[in-house]
Amino acid sequence: MNPRAVKAFCKSICPLLFSFLFLPPVFAETPSPIRLDPSLAPNGEPWIRMADPAGILNVENGITDAEGAEFDPFGRLLITCSKADGRHPSLKHGKSAHLTLWEIATGAQIWDRLRSRGPDENGDGLPDDQPNNREDEIEIAIWSPDGRFVAAGAEDDAIEIWRVRADDQGPDEWLTEPELVKTLTTGDGDQETDDAGIDCLTWSHDGRFILAGTEEGGRIEVYLVTGAPEGWRRIHKARHGGRPGWAVNSLDMTEDDRYVGAAGTDTKGSFWRFEVAEGKDGEVKSVSLSKIATLPSKNGKPIDGSGREARFEPDGDRHLILTFERTGLVQVYDVAALIAWDGPASEGPDPVIIYTNGERIKDGNEIEPAVYTPDGRFLIHDGDTRVNGSTEGIFPGFIRVVDTTELGPDLPMPDPIVVVRALATEFLDVSMDGTLLASGH
Repeated sequence: MNPRAVKAFCKSICPLLFSFLFLPPVFAETPSPIRLDPSLAPNGEPWIRMADPAGILNVENGITDAEGAEFDPFGRLLITCSKADGRHPSLKHGKSAHLTLWEIATGAQIWDRLRSRGPDENGDGLPDDQPNNREDEIEIAIWSPDGRFVAAGAEDDAIEIWRVRADDQGPDEWLTEPELVKTLTTGDGDQETDDAGIDCLTWSHDGRFILAGTEEGGRIEVYLVTGAPEGWRRIHKARHGGRPGWAVNSLDMTEDDRYVGAAGTDTKGSFWRFEVAEGKDGEVKSVSLSKIATLPSKNGKPIDGSGREARFEPDGDRHLILTFERTGLVQVYDVAALIAWDGPASEGPDPVIIYTNGERIKDGNEIEPAVYTPDGRFLIHDGDTRVNGSTEGIFPGFIRVVDTTELGPDLPMPDPIVVVRALATEFLDVSMDGTLLASGH
């Protein structure tokens, strides 16, 4: 990150909130090198959009939910995905799930796609063969490193890859209508992987592979996505751990694509070596995932420590962070120590830092998404305290910003430098230039 970008980031991070409540957060008046300042947003104000463009709103039943969002590599576009709970009477077939592209500068919707499977003879936009439409929930949407494609994973056991930019289009250009290039499925006829919905995705930095975490079976699956699309396919699968019904919630890769971090509902994180075998012409022959270490929640209550987020620190991959919901924990691991671990793969080194979400660790204390700024200087995470008795209006949680230079094994627990009251947060993402923050609720 260049000094000008660092300076700009230290002045502000602008929130782009995909909240179905249409309510902006209250911005804390905290002296800090970083501010969450709506006055510095595009056009002078933050913009908020419905997670579901259909506009279904029912706060009590949680009808609409923003499941994920990611900035494109150029900071021009934001891709979002959503789900809707099937209890709303206006949804004849249960759920609607949207994949939506937005222009950041204006907040304008460029296009929207409803996830569907099967025929739609009654014309309501939902598949007739799925009366509950459970499988249409889109869990995750990510960009390819070159900004040309978006991959979206859903509970219908499929990854859809959409072309967003043509080969001859630059950062300020994009297709007004996306092109569905490939649909990759987890089911291959074996009971172990059929009906294994997608819960998370990550795209390798070299653009050749997509790694997917499944909702059923706790599996990490590797898809080859280089060359002609007709050759894109699944080429490897490995078990993260846990019982058959447990999920892999998050995946991330080091910048050199040699190691993978994972977090799952089995109350554990894991650290893997990723190896690629190539032919003389550079063609990918095979890949392998070898588990190096298992990294359990340090809360001491296994049922309360579901792994939610795995993120490598940018700018050198010095640390791997794991967040554990219902415990309020962020566990920070030294990547060099993980690579050097020579004990059994069912165990691993201790975290160098255990950071709480600002509340005392207590059964039910929520923490879910976490993200680094591109220079690794700041760590941003949520903290939902509803189940600890918080009844303060409709903002039961917080978004917190931590200066990573104040985190260390021999340092006292730092206070967050910014605390913003917000709804329970489902995802966070920071733009590549470090000036924009997107959150979803």
